[in-house]
Amino acid sequence: MDTCSIKELIEPSCDGRRKIIAFCGAGGKTSDIHAVRDCCLAGNRKVLVTTTTHMFLEEGCVSDEKEIIEKLDREGYAFAGLPTMHGSADNKTSNLWKIRALPDDVRRLAQSYADVTLIEADGARCLPFKVPKPWEPVIPEETTDVVLVMGMDAERRKICEICYNPEGVAEALGVSTQTCLTREMMIEAYMNTYVRLIRERFGNARVFLHMNEKTGQTVSEFFVLA
Repeated sequence: MDTCSIKELIEPSCDGRRKIIAFCGAGGKTSDIHAVRDCCLAGNRKVLVTTTTHMFLEEGCVSDEKEIIEKLDREGYAFAGLPTMHGSADNKTSNLWKIRALPDDVRRLAQSYADVTLIEADGARCLPFKVPKPWEPVIPEETTDVVLVMGMDAERRKICEICYNPEGVAEALGVSTQTCLTREMMIEAYMNTYVRLIRERFGNARVFLHMNEKTGQTVSEFFVLA
């Protein structure tokens, strides 16, 4: 597979459209967003970070469209969303402050003031691997690029023990939930689900893959899938 650097990922589109990059999958979406954000800021690109699902709350979060625009103009960066207390049935993420999606019209307006918008567009309940459920991911129609993230600590572990939506993963691969994942199987699962879905719904969006080894190294490149 060909590779793409972060700088190449955030380069302006040939047609002049502002970059709107959706991050999907599991096992490091927020970390990847932070790495791309830092590259944008280092290159004096105005960057908006937000979500269409949920994302952990960060300091300086703004929700009002006027505040978002002012922060982009003043600081070149805005973290935006609607703060909410979020919990889950298994209590692994209960009583944590997160943000939920801005209204679509507010998000689109804010995007028009940013050079690059980074959107966490999928959920995985802090697990390292998944395939989407029927209503996932939540990718805005104006998205120019999609980055698929997979946590490689799921490799060599049982689907039933390490995956969000384990039944979906098993079905995508034609195996049981007791099967241990290999790297090749993980890529196949994404190609059979995420990539197929994105090609059907967002034919013009570029698709990239980051296999997050979680070694503490800086994200440097992504694999080009489509």
